[in-house]
Amino acid sequence: MKFGLTSGKQRTGADLFVLIWQVVCLLPLPYLLVLSGYPGLMTKNSVLGFLFDGGMAALPRWLTLALSYLYRLAGHELVVYFILPVLALAFGLLMKKLLRGERRTAMILRIVLCAAVVFDLILRALLPQFRTLFGWPAAVVGFVIRLAMLGLVIGDLIAEKNNS
Repeated sequence: MKFGLTSGKQRTGADLFVLIWQVVCLLPLPYLLVLSGYPGLMTKNSVLGFLFDGGMAALPRWLTLALSYLYRLAGHELVVYFILPVLALAFGLLMKKLLRGERRTAMILRIVLCAAVVFDLILRALLPQFRTLFGWPAAVVGFVIRLAMLGLVIGDLIAEKNNS
């Protein structure tokens, strides 16, 4: 790994940001898959439940609210099951193209990513209904993951500033 805008074959902080975001999108999927065949899973504490809670808590709040709305519209969790991997794939492909593209675009995109994560962290800190949506352990995990993602992108911006 190397911080900065471009690093050849090594991953940058923003590349890891995208990878973490994709993994976070996929964390709830095992729970949703098992839940569709075994609804009793909702009443038990399990590793799959923690993966779901942690993954959903680490997603941006706007996305979690949008997924909740789609779930209520469709009435079935499989809608969310198929949307999350498609989002992860589309986000990864788009970001790869933009982050490896023109220098100015890559720099602006990193600044936008930082602003989006900071805004999300502020929402999490200020609004109590966003903090405890999936319980305190998941809220802490989600906050730490989002903070780490912010640190990765800031590392890119600092490295690029030092190289200029």
